[in-house]
Amino acid sequence: MVGRPHAQEVKEQAYVLTLAGFDAQDVAFILGVSNRRIRRWLEHMKQHGDVEAKISWQGLGWSTVVWEEVRDLVRSYPSVYLDEIMSWVAVNHGQHISIATIHCGLVSLGITYKKLDASAAQCDEITRAQWLADITSRFTAQQLVFADESSKDNWTSFRHYGHAPTG
Repeated sequence: MVGRPHAQEVKEQAYVLTLAGFDAQDVAFILGVSNRRIRRWLEHMKQHGDVEAKISWQGLGWSTVVWEEVRDLVRSYPSVYLDEIMSWVAVNHGQHISIATIHCGLVSLGITYKKLDASAAQCDEITRAQWLADITSRFTAQQLVFADESSKDNWTSFRHYGHAPTG
């Protein structure tokens, strides 16, 4: 458990359980964390009014506003690559910063790189039926050509990893 980060939801749940009258030791047992960690979270809540530590942006090269926009971008598009974030910031804010700094900033935000779960697009039968009706009304079978070469060079069109909150 040494140095293992916990999601904000776990910290908030610990706070709610202690407010409900549970002993800190019981809360630690329920959540699978140490008593000391629970005490630190509660102390932080008393001092700052929030379970999450405020991030120090000094030394990361961008303003707080830019980092908040990057955080929102990563939450909206978890499979975005670091070089794409770098390009996005350059276009939208006119600033250039290294990929290493972006990585450090995401770690400071509590965002890590995890394997994504793929959900099949054909599961949405309504959308599939609408697409099929649209295509069949516009084209005949002789006019359609489909090519899937993603397995030819062992590349896929799906990104297997994406950014997610730590925990």
